[in-house]
Amino acid sequence: MGEDLFIISVLVFGQEVSKPQIERVLDSESLIYQSLSNFLLQFEQCNVCEGITASPIPTNYDNVYCHPVIINTDNTLKVHEMYRSNNCQIFGSAEESCCKYCQMENKKIATVNIETAQQQGSKTASINHTNEDHFSKIFGRNQGDLNEWQQLFMNHQLQNAGIAPNSRRYHPDIVRWVIEFYYRSPAAYRHLLQSDILCLPSVRTIQRYR
Repeated sequence: MGEDLFIISVLVFGQEVSKPQIERVLDSESLIYQSLSNFLLQFEQCNVCEGITASPIPTNYDNVYCHPVIINTDNTLKVHEMYRSNNCQIFGSAEESCCKYCQMENKKIATVNIETAQQQGSKTASINHTNEDHFSKIFGRNQGDLNEWQQLFMNHQLQNAGIAPNSRRYHPDIVRWVIEFYYRSPAAYRHLLQSDILCLPSVRTIQRYR
């Protein structure tokens, strides 16, 4: 009774939360008579949905949206791309780390990625038998003359050459190598990406692995 009427907007990672999403959190159906202290107390009992955690996001997948998030890492502010379901509820109970809509999209994306990997595996099997000829033409020698790392790297280049960037797959050893490369010289790595000389993971992918 003693508190003044107030108007408030709620922002999560810079995005304004809609009135229906706020009302999911509040006990009352109306925001008009909420006191500020009661308003904040009810939000303290909620979790913010962590969004889409499955990756990579399939190409032309329209069920999610992306918004930038500024994260403080080692006293350095970095912009991170965060994905949510188009129907994300933003807030959930203290027991939920992810709203039901983002959970559904996580499962769908994981299924799509598994199917894509299986399809890619069948393509890889048909490509592998021609790799020896490619190596002979490129290097003038047999693939067996290269060391294990060189064979792994070149095989991935051949397999990913005709594939959309978002559908490419990389061996963990290659991922570790590109992460080290990028953090030693971000400018040199970005130059390689822009030149299209090699098929390499995007900077966004590297930052997700970090």
